[in-house]
Amino acid sequence: PEVGPFHVELRGIRASSRYADLAGLEVIPSQTTFDLSLRAEAIERRLVGQLRLSNAFDARRYDLVGYPLPGRAAFCSLEAKW
Repeated sequence: PEVGPFHVELRGIRASSRYADLAGLEVIPSQTTFDLSLRAEAIERRLVGQLRLSNAFDARRYDLVGYPLPGRAAFCSLEAKW
């Protein structure tokens, strides 16, 4: 079967440094991450495959209170519409 159209997306996310507490004792450093998404459709757009790579360059990330978050992660899905 013919495959197409393709969709590729690169998304950059930037967060500036910030304080983790009201007293300003703990500073969470600035963070920049990139996500990559690929999507392909086939069989008259009834079959859709998606692949997403979150934090593609494995940058250090922190949550709202300063705890480290996991690094790179991959997600995939296949959707059939009939």
